[in-house]
Amino acid sequence: MRTKRFLSILLSLVLVLGMLPGMSLTASAAGNTTEITPTNTSGTMTITLTIQSNTCTVTYDPGRGSGTMEPTKVEKNAEGKFMYKVESCSFTAPEGETFDYWQGSDGNTYRPGPEVEINGNLILTAQWKEEKKPDGGEKKTSGSGSGFDLVFNIPGADNSWEYVGGYAPQQAYRVSLAPMQGGSAALGLTTGDSGTQMNVYPSTTVYVFPNAEQGYTLDKIVWSLIDGSASYDITEAKTFVMPAMDVVVYVTFKPVG
Repeated sequence: MRTKRFLSILLSLVLVLGMLPGMSLTASAAGNTTEITPTNTSGTMTITLTIQSNTCTVTYDPGRGSGTMEPTKVEKNAEGKFMYKVESCSFTAPEGETFDYWQGSDGNTYRPGPEVEINGNLILTAQWKEEKKPDGGEKKTSGSGSGFDLVFNIPGADNSWEYVGGYAPQQAYRVSLAPMQGGSAALGLTTGDSGTQMNVYPSTTVYVFPNAEQGYTLDKIVWSLIDGSASYDITEAKTFVMPAMDVVVYVTFKPVG
């Protein structure tokens, strides 16, 4: 239907040009361009007709990893937006590394989780980080209090853990904000914000501070585990307790009225 409508418009313009010699027409649809120029010309007028596509493609690139992931076609929704739920990484990681996040060809970073708005064709390239391995059970006696864990041995065949005494520095995990439109947001550990990304110890309370632009209001706040295995709506609370895994926070805004 769209192709027929385009051809109808094109034919009408050709008829007009036939009545007005000395003009040329350049028409473009879905990336294809056609130029029509009358044989007898004394001047040139160029008309460009662009018809935007209702679909786009999200392509996955392993970066330094290996393997394949199928590209995904995305269609515009009823509001004319491309909304897409970024997939978890199924590429094979480089030796000694693990998946970190997706780097978009649009300059934004993406993580698996709830739907986000994209602007069109998008290439997501896997970014990798050094794999974090469990403590080998070495006894440590320095350090105590917040930011430290009791030292345990690696579990045995019965999956039990043996406390060997002492403390080891606790591992911090990353929490970051996904790209957003219609406003901005910040993360913090107190009533003051501290930015869009930070490293946080497990069991620490993280605050989310949304800030809607004029004409928009807060829609939803959702935090998701980095592997996309679980997501939680915290729109009312605007806080959550940091788990022992990297987290991405999605803040969405909607037009007022």
